[in-house]
Amino acid sequence: MTDETPNERIQELTDSLARTQADYANYRKRTEREREQYKQRATQHLITDVLGIIDHLELALTQKTASAEDLAHGVELVLAQLLSTLEDHGVERIPTEAFNPQHHEALLTEASDEPKGAILEVMQHGYTLGGAVLRTAKVKVSQGPENKNE
Repeated sequence: MTDETPNERIQELTDSLARTQADYANYRKRTEREREQYKQRATQHLITDVLGIIDHLELALTQKTASAEDLAHGVELVLAQLLSTLEDHGVERIPTEAFNPQHHEALLTEASDEPKGAILEVMQHGYTLGGAVLRTAKVKVSQGPENKNE
């Protein structure tokens, strides 16, 4: 048995509860702050990588005397750099070999010699991040060969 009175015990438990609540509130604030710092660092890495791409685009804009062919080649190089940067950050282009309604949106269909459901044309590429679809690929899909008996 202890020499504590019931009022002293109540006060001790009340103080303990107040400390626990304060500790929990501090924990929540700290984890939220850490989460924001992590997000900012992740964004900072992506932005730093994109700044190099911006530099190349600005350089291309200064090339007033470049031929259309040279300019197109420069844009292709910058696009490759951008796709590589996105890939480094976990973004992947959705493959377009076979139609998959979870990854592709059929904007048009057309009769063709290709089997039904084959992708004939990619109108806009789709992308995933960590397996989650960021944007579906917009495609033209084959209806299969035209039936000439009709």
